[in-house]
Amino acid sequence: QTLSGTGIAANTRIATITSSTAITTTIATTATNAGVTFTRSAIAKIIDVDFPPNLSTPRGVVGNMIHADGYALVVTSGGYLYVSDLNSLTAWSATSFVSADAKPDSAVALGLLNNTVIVFGDNSIEFFQNAGLSTGAPFQKIPAMTIDIGAYGGATSGLFYDHTLSPTIMVDGIIYFIGNTTFQGSGELGVHKMQRPGTATKISYGAIDKALNEAGRNGSTIGFSGTGVMNGQKYIGITIASLRWFLYPASGLFWRQSLFTGGMAGDRGTTYFVQSGSAVLRT
Repeated sequence: QTLSGTGIAANTRIATITSSTAITTTIATTATNAGVTFTRSAIAKIIDVDFPPNLSTPRGVVGNMIHADGYALVVTSGGYLYVSDLNSLTAWSATSFVSADAKPDSAVALGLLNNTVIVFGDNSIEFFQNAGLSTGAPFQKIPAMTIDIGAYGGATSGLFYDHTLSPTIMVDGIIYFIGNTTFQGSGELGVHKMQRPGTATKISYGAIDKALNEAGRNGSTIGFSGTGVMNGQKYIGITIASLRWFLYPASGLFWRQSLFTGGMAGDRGTTYFVQSGSAVLRT
């Protein structure tokens, strides 16, 4: 990450941070006055003018970038699926996008399952495959697969964009998502799993559904917070307001409410939980 500014030589970088007010640079500077302003270059920034956030009217990207068949793909909140040039992360074309417009909703996440690209809207889920099209985006929508269940992106979104919580998570080749059935008329939230493109199965029930819907109505944070292993069993962590629930993916409909309300992370077979109040516990 290069620096520039008055008295800063070309290709200068930060070598070490000496203190809260001092740094050492890789190349000696000639400036002798205090208050020199640094301008730093960005790391791995896509600067192509056709990349959605760089358009003259920017389109914000939601969720993570995915990769399929040599292409990088991102989705915008407006439901535009953009595809990079082949075998390039930095080159994008103005016409290489396709709309996820089966329902009048907003996109909240992007996924990949069995080489099928999945756009999660807040009221629908749409699927795309590489059709090798020579004009526009090479990926084509598969209308028959569209599902009238969305992924909850309400209170989750503020944290999701910081990669703290997500409305979707993939574990052992299965995508789990916080489903939103508003478009079906029920207006309920629940946890669903997708084992193959075009189908989704609801796996939450009772108290979990009640907690999800109460949190949704109150505008509380909801989302997946990671995975971990405890007593030999894999868990998926779901944050519902201030509660933490765990799902056993291997055994299906078995839920457990946990007293751990902080983060969860694994390291060399050990799962660490952060309890409210900053205590760190391990299994």
